[in-house]
Amino acid sequence: MINIIRPLKDLKRIAVTTIQTVDVAAVKFRWLRAKLLLGHIGARARLASTVKIYAGRTVRIGNRTVLNDFVHIWGGGGVVLGDDCLIAAHVVITSQSHDVAAAARGLLYSQTSEKKPVTIGDNVWVGSNVTILPGVTIGTGAVIGAGSVVSRDIEPYHLALGVPAKAIRALK
Repeated sequence: MINIIRPLKDLKRIAVTTIQTVDVAAVKFRWLRAKLLLGHIGARARLASTVKIYAGRTVRIGNRTVLNDFVHIWGGGGVVLGDDCLIAAHVVITSQSHDVAAAARGLLYSQTSEKKPVTIGDNVWVGSNVTILPGVTIGTGAVIGAGSVVSRDIEPYHLALGVPAKAIRALK
């Protein structure tokens, strides 16, 4: 165990200290488990302990990419995250869904499955509580605003937000 002590200051100028305990063995175990269960995990990629990844063999995570707390990835159709991405807390990335026309054909939704790959380019920042749906490509350098639902492709170097997410301006 390693204790990391960080001094903090609040607006009333009262010094506050937080102590974060890091279990080195647990961190090494999570890294080893990710290497074994994922299709690829890049050098210096970081996954919070609460990240959930399903169908991990079809998920590729780039170098120095960070997945924060409570990120959920459904990788059945394939998910690729580029290098240097920042994925904020409570993000959902899914590459699989159900056929919305199933009931009209007399099928239960649970009897259908559609899989489409999700690709996230290099140096993409995805804000908290974002949902990325199957078949989406997010271009290099894009920023996705918090709470957005990405249902179609986002061009490189664009800021996108909303439900559904729309590019509102170029970043370059």
